[in-house]
Formats: sequence, C-alpha cells, structure tokens
Amino acid sequence: ARTGGSSRPEILVRPDWMHGLLLGFDDHLVEARERFATLHREAADRGDEQSLPFILFHLARTELLSGEWTRALQTARECSETARSSGQASERPYACDIESLVEAHLGAVDSALARIAEGIELTDRFGVVPARLEMLATRGFLELSLGRNDEADRTLTHVAAAAEHSGLLEPALFRYHGDAIEAKIALGRLDEAATLVDRIEQLAVTLQRPWLALIAGRGSGLLQAARGQLDDACEVLAGALAGDGAGQPFERARTLLALGSVQRRHRQKRGARDALVAANDMFAGLGATLWVDKAAAELARVGGRPSISGLTPTELQVAELIAAGRTYREVSAELFISPKTVQWNLSKVYRKLDIRSRAELPGRLQPR
Repeated sequence: ARTGGSSRPEILVRPDWMHGLLLGFDDHLVEARERFATLHREAADRGDEQSLPFILFHLARTELLSGEWTRALQTARECSETARSSGQASERPYACDIESLVEAHLGAVDSALARIAEGIELTDRFGVVPARLEMLATRGFLELSLGRNDEADRTLTHVAAAAEHSGLLEPALFRYHGDAIEAKIALGRLDEAATLVDRIEQLAVTLQRPWLALIAGRGSGLLQAARGQLDDACEVLAGALAGDGAGQPFERARTLLALGSVQRRHRQKRGARDALVAANDMFAGLGATLWVDKAAAELARVGGRPSISGLTPTELQVAELIAAGRTYREVSAELFISPKTVQWNLSKVYRKLDIRSRAELPGRLQPR
C-alpha cells in the first residue's frame, strides 16, 4: 500500500516478504517475527540499505503486537535511522508512524504526539495515505488511553471513513477497531458501538483471525455491561479470554481489565480483583504506563486483600508452572506474556516467598 516514491526496492515483490506480511495479518506473530528478522539479517549482510526501513517497520510492529515493547522501540528507531541514512525521504512518514505507535503504547505522550505531527506533515508532502491513517489511528488510541473519549471518537470515526474511501479495508493495517468501540461505549453511543461490534464479529468469522475474535468479544461484553446486562457481559468476556489465541498480551490485558471492571460493578469482588491484578501485572510488564493507571484505579475501587500467599494471580500462575518444570519460553506461550514478564514476575515471587531458586518453589507454594 506504499506510495510516494518512484524507485521501490526489490524486497517488496519477494515471496518471503509477502509471506511475512500474511503471517502477521493472520496472527501468526512468532513466525512473522522470525521471517522479518531473517529478512533483516539478510539485507544487512548484503548491504541492501534500501530494503531495511521496509523490513524494520514490520519487524517493529510485530514485536509490539507480541509484547516485546522495549525491542520494538529500538527497532522503530533503527527504522528511522535507516530511512534517513539511505536517503529514502518518502519512507520517513512510515518511520514516524512506527515510532509514534510504539511510543503511544509506552505512554510517552509528548514524544508520540510530536512524532505524529511531524509524520502527518511528511505524509501531506509525499502523499502517503496509509501512514497518515495509521498515525491518526495512533492518535485516537492515545486519546482513548488518556480518557479523552470525545477526541478519540472523532479521530477514529475519521480514520474509519477515510479507510473506507481509500479502499484500505484490511483490518490488520490500522487496528483501530477495538479503540473505536470502547470510545463509543464510553460516550454512551451504544447503537453505533453495536454496529461496529457486529462488523468485527463478521470479520472474525470470515477471516478466522483470533485477534478480531478477542476484540469482538471484548466489545460485545462492554456493550452488554453498558446496557446493564452484567451476567451476560461477564460470561462473554470470560469466554473471550478462554478462547484467546491471538498471542497479543496487550489486547489480552485490556480484556482482563474489561472483565475485572464489569465484575466489580457486578459485586464479584474476588473475581474482579484477580482479573484486575492480572491486567495490572501484564500492563506493567509491557511498560503500558497509562493502562497501569487504569487498572490501578479499578483495583482501588475493589478494595480487599490480594490473593493467597501474597502473590498476585499472575505471579501464582508463573510460580506453579515454573515449579512444574516449565521453561520461561513455555510459560510465556501458555500465559500469553513475554519471557521478560515471566522473569520479572518470578523475581517478585522469590522476594515475597523469601527464596532464592526454583528448586525451593514446590515446597513453598500453597494450594489454590
């Protein structure tokens, strides 16, 4: 979908490049990341500077979706540097695009907004429609993250209309759909939200993509809760989490936050605390500072004491799996969190239980 330049690198017509894009679209994030990492190594080895910004853009996006946010930021910055050093001026909007996307997720508000403003000016100069739409989608996500629901709704409604007009309808391109639904629900525009939920549910069935199914489930659950159907909302949200195969920790954490919030309203205190603590832990492990604040605010409304042994639900899950002999990578895959988050949670377990190694875990863990 790139436009704005007369000379395109060979990589854009290579089958392995197209395969990487399709893997990412279909939520095969591990395989997509491996594909783009291989393409990056090969391009660097042969001195193909022209291809590097294109590869690094998609590698950073895949790392972001997979929960490797620190690495994604490094890759996004490398994308910007290679776009400059290779003299590909028309790739600079995409570099701003991916940097702002990662920074927005990390809660670097001022930097992300400055990058978006710079990038939009560049997209207007070079006529790069996809990058402009994604930066607007990123701004809408940031506005939602900050609780500016009116601004988020206006921005994301514009993105949806512009995407429709331009024919850029592949849902994996901009990924604004869940944000648009939540903004409308927060504003009480429930009929509009219901229309969006129906559309995403249809796409999830047609395209068979786990990410869309999770977004649709979360939107449906929040919509039912907004209509006062709390029993149904809890069931739908729990079902979305049980069936989650997207491998996207941030989207899972947002769905846990939604479930915990609805359970709190439904006076299911223990379930609410467990879900909200798990969401908080996942947000913290990712570095999603604005969303840590959201989870913490909901937890403060629940009150009460934490889970048994002083461990949070996520810490207890990690501890039990490690005690059973699982590796960090195996625990990461089972709980849909990064290996770094597994290690971080395990370090807290050791501190709370006053132990020094995994060998001591089985004797110290209390049964659920």
